[in-house]
Formats: sequence, structure tokens, C-alpha cells
Amino acid sequence: MARRYDPEQMVYREGFKLFLKNRNYKYNTIMDRVTCVFYLWNKRGKDVFWSTIYSDEDTLRKVMFETLCNFNPRCKHNISKHMSSFRLFNEYLENSF
Repeated sequence: MARRYDPEQMVYREGFKLFLKNRNYKYNTIMDRVTCVFYLWNKRGKDVFWSTIYSDEDTLRKVMFETLCNFNPRCKHNISKHMSSFRLFNEYLENSF
């Protein structure tokens, strides 16, 4: 059975995928980044997600490591890359509208 996402999350997920694809990321990299970034939203909610996205690096790492403790080990080591690419995507959205 397919997982049901919050409609707002779906818009961001699909937009983020397209953003990465347009920057010539490979499929597996795109899926890895999307999965890791939105794992926080799924586990802790959108309020924690948004406050973490815009937090300093130490807070970001702390929250993500707490949340990802039993998740993909690769994700733990690439948190900063994943979050910074999502921040770029979000800045792109803000500047586009």
C-alpha cells in the first residue's frame, strides 16, 4: 500500500525532485535526498521540519541525528548536503514568486 503524505508535503516533495532533476542529479541521488529530507517531516511533523531547516548547523545535526538514529546510515553522513540542497530549492521558490 502506498504511503499517504500530507498534500503540502507532496507539493514540496515533487518540486524538490524536479529541482534536483533539472540540476542533473541522478535518480538514486534524488531519491536519497528526498527521502532523508522528508523523513524528518514524517517522524516529527512539519513544524519541527521547518524550524530545523532554518536552524544553525549544530541544531540541524542534533535534531536530524536524534530523528535518524535507526534510519539509513548513509543519510546521517549526508544530512548537511541534503538539507542545503533543500534550502537552495526553497530559496529558488521564494525568488520565483
